[in-house]
Amino acid sequence: VIFFGEADDVFYEHHIPVCWDLLRREPNVGFVKMRMDAGRDYLEASFVAGQVPVQELHPHWQVAIEDTSPMNLCVRKQVHDFIGGFPGGHLFHMDMEDGAYMMTLFESFAGFKWLAAPSTLYVRRPGNGLDRRMRQFTNP
Repeated sequence: VIFFGEADDVFYEHHIPVCWDLLRREPNVGFVKMRMDAGRDYLEASFVAGQVPVQELHPHWQVAIEDTSPMNLCVRKQVHDFIGGFPGGHLFHMDMEDGAYMMTLFESFAGFKWLAAPSTLYVRRPGNGLDRRMRQFTNP
């Protein structure tokens, strides 16, 4: 099973055990998506000091970010290998690799989204992907 994360991403305590258990119990499921904290509340709950207040994400964008980010994903290695792994090249340089990867997964394999409590925290830092798009993410 593969999990994705960057240096500033946070996995809550239940992220790995719940993902692992769902894939173990459902052998025909290729991947599991989990809920993600992002928006105003995630900064207040963040362990990172000195963050600036942000506007709340529009609900549409909360779902879109959860559905395209690989941070809240666990995927079977065989499934990851079958779709050719994580994209690089042109898509990577356009900052579109996350969406391309998830689109390929959703189109190629059965998966499901666990809708209980969020299992990951997307920390907004100056200049990161969430920060660069906040103006867009606060509007419908």
